[in-house]
Amino acid sequence: MSQRVISCGALVKTHKNDMEINIVTKWVLERLNIEENYQHHSTLLLSALLIPLLVPLAVYVPHFCLLRFLFGMPCPGCGILHSLIAMLHFNLNEAWVSNPAGVGLFLLFGFQILGRSIALMWSSTSKAVTRFSNHAGTAVTAWLFFVWCERLITGGIHGGYFLPKM
Repeated sequence: MSQRVISCGALVKTHKNDMEINIVTKWVLERLNIEENYQHHSTLLLSALLIPLLVPLAVYVPHFCLLRFLFGMPCPGCGILHSLIAMLHFNLNEAWVSNPAGVGLFLLFGFQILGRSIALMWSSTSKAVTRFSNHAGTAVTAWLFFVWCERLITGGIHGGYFLPKM
């Protein structure tokens, strides 16, 4: 039983119950002559290396938050980009204020770089790396949701929709 990895329109087979997002398409892996059995970890490793390079460029892309536009409240990812950029500059305090879940996401990228490199070198670690990656991704997603709920209730990053302003 295999699931899919979303990869800019390309699907990469992976282990049971995996769902990971990457930005490297299958044709890039084929172009780099990466063998089929190494493609799963290679695509996630390359994505984890490319994303920190692309994040600083994202500030030049016009930002539009559909949730804020339609309902007047911040989205769960509000501040993630600023948090990731602050982490790239090793400014933990600014990253935490922008969005605490961004710190976890940054650490997850770091794990992907280290863990996928290890899995490519020692295939016996492949399942453990993938399993940890899935659990860590779930934890970061839950953290993101928790931060969003907390901000909606208490008013962080222009939230405070459920408690009266004092």
